[in-house]
Amino acid sequence: IAGEEAFGNLYLTDRLDGEAFSDEDEELMVLLATHAAIAIRNARRYQATLQYAEELEARNQELAAVNAVAKAASDYLELRAVLREALDQVLAMTGMQAGEIFLLEEQSDELVLELTSGENEGAFHQIGRFRRGQGFPGIVLETGRPKATTNLKEEVDYLRKDVIKSGFQSFVSVPLMAKGKVIGTLDLASKHAQKLDPQDLALLEAIGHQIGTAVDNARLYEEVARLAVVDERSRIGMDLHDGVIQSIYAVGLTLETVSLLMGDHPNRAKKLLDQAVAGLNDAIRDIRNFILDLRPRRFEGDLGRGLERLVREFQANTMVEVVYSASPQALEAISSNAARAIFLSTQEALANVARHARAEHVYFSIELDEESALIRTTIRDDGAGFDPESESITVGHGLANIRSRSEDLNGRLEIDSAPGMGTALRIELPLNTSPSGEVVS
Repeated sequence: IAGEEAFGNLYLTDRLDGEAFSDEDEELMVLLATHAAIAIRNARRYQATLQYAEELEARNQELAAVNAVAKAASDYLELRAVLREALDQVLAMTGMQAGEIFLLEEQSDELVLELTSGENEGAFHQIGRFRRGQGFPGIVLETGRPKATTNLKEEVDYLRKDVIKSGFQSFVSVPLMAKGKVIGTLDLASKHAQKLDPQDLALLEAIGHQIGTAVDNARLYEEVARLAVVDERSRIGMDLHDGVIQSIYAVGLTLETVSLLMGDHPNRAKKLLDQAVAGLNDAIRDIRNFILDLRPRRFEGDLGRGLERLVREFQANTMVEVVYSASPQALEAISSNAARAIFLSTQEALANVARHARAEHVYFSIELDEESALIRTTIRDDGAGFDPESESITVGHGLANIRSRSEDLNGRLEIDSAPGMGTALRIELPLNTSPSGEVVS
């Protein structure tokens, strides 16, 4: 006994010298039993501490894997990149040797193999499509519940014999869920008899929900992007028809008139010919502006290089001179979120100049205000200008997007413009921001 807790008993009999046990013997045995009880209690507590530490380490690893999958879902918008990162993280967490992801094809209502990773990938391509109820993935699609085994050879529901021939013994398939529906499966395979307890399956199901939501978001993003392309094509078609094509048609009519006047009215013909040349130059400028719109650039992480490329291409397509300066201290101190916002805002602002300003010069600078801990970006042109109070012009010029990016990062946008007086945009952003836009101290 240790304290009030009993751990067992100590039993002695048949003393070697044949005499009966004495009171002193009893006291020694009670003392020994007490020490034994304390030792047992301490050993059990130590064992429990070790077990708790192991469980805590396992939970930490699981949490890290869940966070990694969540990060992959938030970092990538392209569907295949999301799936690749999520699958690699799950394989690292579980210690499985191979994995695959099936996604539901709505037209056929069948699961289609989207991605494989790990050992013996070719074996998993033996069957690339499963109907509802067919094979492990099809059963999971039908039931919405995980299906696992540690002996693939004995599983009549497992259909890809090449996977078994490759030496895989354990297999688990869990549903990818989005909006309460199964939209695919996450499958993991091991060459060892790797049994998964209910807690392991629950963790994989939670990850399956995360991946499913990420897949749904990526598909929505792709659909939005597709619709944006359709809308942009429609807008460009209208602009080409109402603008460039009409201009070229007018030039054609002018040239026809020139051909009739060449003999009797050479001076008038020359004047019309000059007008035709000017009209063609205007049409060429408009086409260059359309090309600039059709070639948006992605931000690749290096703000300095990205801006230099934007300026270079803008000048080549518009023949508008750009005076550009960027403080090295500003480029070095800026956060990645602010850098991306500045790149996209500059891209939009230069496109606005190309489309609307009819400017001859653009003055573009990035400066560091150490006292206010701000990055200040200024984009100014000497073009036509506009009324900033006009909501239709502001939205049409894409300034709402620039303002939204600035405000998302706790910054602000100032617009200084008037008809005939050019336009100046000033974007001020905090030096350091978190992904959510929260200022980091």
